[in-house]
Order: sequence, then C-alpha cells, then structure tokens
Amino acid sequence: MDLFSDESDNEMFEAGVFDSDLSIVGSRDHRNYAQINYMSVLSEKEFIFRFRLNKTLVNELLIKIMPDLRVQSSRNNGVSPLHQLLLTLRFYAFGTMLVSVADFIGVSKTSAKRIVSDVSRAIAGLYPQYVRILENTQNGFYEIAGFPRILGAIDCTHVTWLVLCKSPG
Repeated sequence: MDLFSDESDNEMFEAGVFDSDLSIVGSRDHRNYAQINYMSVLSEKEFIFRFRLNKTLVNELLIKIMPDLRVQSSRNNGVSPLHQLLLTLRFYAFGTMLVSVADFIGVSKTSAKRIVSDVSRAIAGLYPQYVRILENTQNGFYEIAGFPRILGAIDCTHVTWLVLCKSPG
C-alpha cells in the first residue's frame, strides 16, 4: 500500500519540506509555537509549491489586505497578518481540512476557521479593483460560441452567477 496518494506529497517528502519544521515550546497544557519566517526559510520553488504564489505576489497581496486583518491578542503571541495569509493560501492551495492548516501555523482549528474567513473576506474586498464586467458581452459570447447570458470568462473556467431579478409586471 502506497503511503502517498498524491505524487506531489511524495515530492514534498523527498525534498524535506514537510511540515515538521514547527517547533513546540512549553508543556503539554500550554503550547507556544515558534512562528517560522517562511519568506526567508523557504526557497522560491518551495514557497510556490506550498502556497501557489511567489513571495513577491504574497507581499503585494499582504500590503493590500493588511488593514482588514487583525491580530486577536498581543498577550498570547497573536497570529501575524503574514501567517494568517499563508495559512489561508495553504488552505486554498491544498483544499485540505482546517486542522491540517491549523497545525501548519500552530493554531487551533477554531482559530484557523476564523483566519480563513477573515482573510477570504479581505481578499474578496479587492474584487472591485480587479474584476470588471464589460458592457454588451452577452451578445459576443452568444455569437462566437452559442453560450447564452455569458458576462465574461476566467481562464477557460465556467463560473455560475445566480442573479435574481423581479419579473416584469
């Protein structure tokens, strides 16, 4: 039986970049996780493999969403905005369970859920800056491919938008 269901996991293991790099300090009842600076520790290739974005894009995104992120507590070494973003990107990249990404950064599953929600909301807030719905695209898509009511395309991906409208009358 193969321990790795996915070839990329096997590559990560062989490259020595599994998540064993979190060190736990303290007793069993009170754990403090040493926060690792993944921007300096990982090579660009390893960073992209883990987070699906390069370091430059992560920095640019962090600058844009930082005002919307908060550190819950300075008393308990709250999770930095960078680690919040990395946790969320890791969740997006691997589509894994929250407990897995929580362990990666060293937070509880509940904190991971809150962080993914907060960061996702902050990223979604960038929508008006990057997404434009062009005028009169519906006719063009229908004429080219016979697709009715299409507003745009994202890298050959079909995205359904449900628009509720009042019926006339």
